[in-house]
Amino acid sequence: MGGRDVRGAVLMADVQRAQDLLAEALNLSLTLVDLEGQEVTIPSRLPTTCSRGSAACEECGRHAAEAALAGQGEDTGLVRCPRNLLLLAYPTNFRLGDRCAVLVAGRTADEAALRRLRPLLEVLYSLPLNLEPSADRSPDGVPAEVLRVLASRGLTRQEIQVLCLIGQGLTNKDIASRLFISENTVKTHVAHLLRKVGVPNRTGLAIFALDQGLGARENLDS
Repeated sequence: MGGRDVRGAVLMADVQRAQDLLAEALNLSLTLVDLEGQEVTIPSRLPTTCSRGSAACEECGRHAAEAALAGQGEDTGLVRCPRNLLLLAYPTNFRLGDRCAVLVAGRTADEAALRRLRPLLEVLYSLPLNLEPSADRSPDGVPAEVLRVLASRGLTRQEIQVLCLIGQGLTNKDIASRLFISENTVKTHVAHLLRKVGVPNRTGLAIFALDQGLGARENLDS
């Protein structure tokens, strides 16, 4: 990995840690997406109030980002999802090459809190920052056919990454360190994986990962 790649990886890790800390402090879901709605950062403090799950929330986030860029919404950048939760989305000064990253915040029923926190978010995300995410953000080593199977179950890219690491026998702490996210965010991903895969516990996830060719059997007792 070249010096520029290393600096980019360190910067992205710092941005992710800062986002995780901010989301926990504000009790708010936060993520950065690109202009196509693809996540630049892993969502922090995923919502538990939306019964449709994280995949649906990602879809809402894409709609919110599109509305923000088009200057639409109930209020500039404020969009209500089908579950009646509010999202705040607007272009930031964080750059992805020659394009901006869009902040998607909220997924909350507390409109007053979202409006109260908006000035703080606008100040923080108005800071100029050049991000250089990898051109290929797909989980390493996962065959295209396996990705299609997992996507058909509604698994997001980040959930697939977590599933791969569970299959490799990593703990939540190890996964958090590997993906540069908080342990609470990992726990939320694991909870969503249990529901989507339809297994009762972490061992079931490891077995499922093994069946998909994502882990090693000796890791099941790790």
